[in-house]
This record gives sequence, C-alpha cells and structure tokens, in this order.
Amino acid sequence: MSQHAPNCHQCQYFNVSWDSRFPKSCSKFGFKGRQLPSIEVLATTGQQCIFFIPKPEAVPARPAYQPLNVLPSHCTISVVG
Repeated sequence: MSQHAPNCHQCQYFNVSWDSRFPKSCSKFGFKGRQLPSIEVLATTGQQCIFFIPKPEAVPARPAYQPLNVLPSHCTISVVG
C-alpha cells in the first residue's frame, strides 16, 4: 500500500475553515486542522483516507460577453454629436 496521502484539495469533502488557527477541514470526518486532513488521517491510522472522492470536473467558464452584431456587415453607423 502506498504511504502517500491523497491531495485533499482535489476531494469533494475538503473545505477551508473560517478559523485561522485550523484553516483546513474535512466535512466527512468533521474536523479542522492545520495540516491537510488526509495527512492527519494517515498519521493517525497509518492508512490512506477511505472517504477521498475526487471533485467533479469543473464546468468550463462562459466565454466573455460579446455584443450581438445586429446590423449586416455592409451597413455602418455614424454618430453626429
């Protein structure tokens, strides 16, 4: 068995805590700590975290707003001030 802890940042149960003394938390285990929860689990039990589930793939970002081109390409607009 590998003695490497999974990367909690890629786990759906990983959260950043409001508590600056214990900034990393695991919602599945229900604890906060200074280290990544998977490292705490490995150090305490000697086994990898059994609840690690990768986060779902991120939804691609929407493209930047582009205004609709309402005039045909042969038309122009001139603004006289």
